[in-house]
Amino acid sequence: MDNHQIGQIMIEQNVLTQEQVDRLLTDQLEAGTPFGELAAKMYGIDEHKVHQALADQIAYRAPQVKLCQETFEPEVLGVISAREAWDTLVLPIRVEDGELLCATTVETLPAAIELLSEKLDQPYRFALAEMRPIEEFIANMYAYEGVDVADDSEAA
Repeated sequence: MDNHQIGQIMIEQNVLTQEQVDRLLTDQLEAGTPFGELAAKMYGIDEHKVHQALADQIAYRAPQVKLCQETFEPEVLGVISAREAWDTLVLPIRVEDGELLCATTVETLPAAIELLSEKLDQPYRFALAEMRPIEEFIANMYAYEGVDVADDSEAA
């Protein structure tokens, strides 16, 4: 079994049993509802646990990017505010194949998933980058005041 499927991840995290995952997969095929959403509805799984399992799955599969090599579409910055971008370290990059591509870090991936799942109706996906470059790009691209990107100390 692929250890990077969300159901398997939730079993490994002791959030669901194998029987629950099997039932969810059957119901998911019938209903077409996302696995995490069904888990929350059918078994009362906390949304944060669903987001963490999804983050673990995405972190395994998401590509690593160097932001300085990416082509940015400035109009996509408006999908989240500068404050939201800074607080969650999410940087919208561009729309690609109908999906909004956003950079974030492994550490902030659960918060990024939570933010975008609440804010966006459009499909999105993540690429992973190092924390410092994301901080610098957010500060520069959003002209976010109060952020000193020249300082090499840890960002707040």
